[in-house]
Amino acid sequence: MKIRSFAFRSILVLLAVVVYASSVEATISVQAQSDRLWTGVAVSSGGRICVCFPRWSMDNPVSVGELVEDDLVPLPDSAWNAWLPGESYDSAFVCVQSITFDAAGRLWVLDTGNPWMSGVLRDACRLLCFGPESTSPELVYTFPDSLLAPGSYLNDFRLDMQSGYAYITDSGAGALIVTNLYTGESRRLLDGHPACMSEGTPIEIDGAAWSFGGVLPDVHSDGIALTPSADWLWWHALTGNTLYRIPTLALVDDSLSMEDVESAIVEVCRTGPVDGMIFGADTTLYITLLNESAIGYLPAGSDSVMLLASDTLLKWPDTFAIGPSGKELWVTVSRIHEGGTPSRPYSLLLIIPSQE
Repeated sequence: MKIRSFAFRSILVLLAVVVYASSVEATISVQAQSDRLWTGVAVSSGGRICVCFPRWSMDNPVSVGELVEDDLVPLPDSAWNAWLPGESYDSAFVCVQSITFDAAGRLWVLDTGNPWMSGVLRDACRLLCFGPESTSPELVYTFPDSLLAPGSYLNDFRLDMQSGYAYITDSGAGALIVTNLYTGESRRLLDGHPACMSEGTPIEIDGAAWSFGGVLPDVHSDGIALTPSADWLWWHALTGNTLYRIPTLALVDDSLSMEDVESAIVEVCRTGPVDGMIFGADTTLYITLLNESAIGYLPAGSDSVMLLASDTLLKWPDTFAIGPSGKELWVTVSRIHEGGTPSRPYSLLLIIPSQE
């Protein structure tokens, strides 16, 4: 599968204050383009760049791939990317939504097991870890039906490798999944809690509300971010207005009652619809601002959203990765609001904030 040649189209964006509280300079450049919709992006400490493509259409030749010059190399190999309906998926991806690298250079893959959002296939919903040179997963965490709910779609995740936990959002049914990476045990928390549920907030891009057949979708807990110290987990419903956080100690202590967990939730601020989120090394939180076609940020200790970058390139910015230096912000653009008829190729952008 070919990827359009990297186009280094740098744009210096000087932002005026309109809705948010700050103006700032950022450089935006198009690093790669694809004719197929991508969601996740991961960048390793060594500079490897990987992307993933959820199986939302029948034309899905690659689920996970590495960008190498102007080509997309299937990872871990072609066989893992060759699943067809009715075939075994023991060693194949079904519907990959998000990916990330750990500090050891291992690639972690969240397979929703829910192709075309038609329902989770039995034992297909998994979190897998692949070594840098391996074609077989080193670790596999399978999420059983008993952990999931009707309509579940495990969307995004963050890893705390020091303590050994994975935190995952369920955007289909509204909940957080907490997986102990040492024992393999998972728990479903805040299931149906208002903090994990859609608020019915319309996503409006270019003056039109995103809808299916005239119906506004409800997409629940979606974007997720873990502080560099791994002491706080932040999340946001896609069709919501509110950014939340909770101490991770409240999520990993299985002796706490559900009332205790719920009481630990902190409402941070109102934002409008948000998809991807990520913390920088300096504890700045970056968030996508869908209705503004923009990237926002919250400085460390702040509960106010500032504006980092706004551009026509940022039509539904989806998922973030932080580059090796800790200063580069990579983001996929998925333009989900266009449905199956994209107006132009999907872009992978590099955003470098001003250092002033």
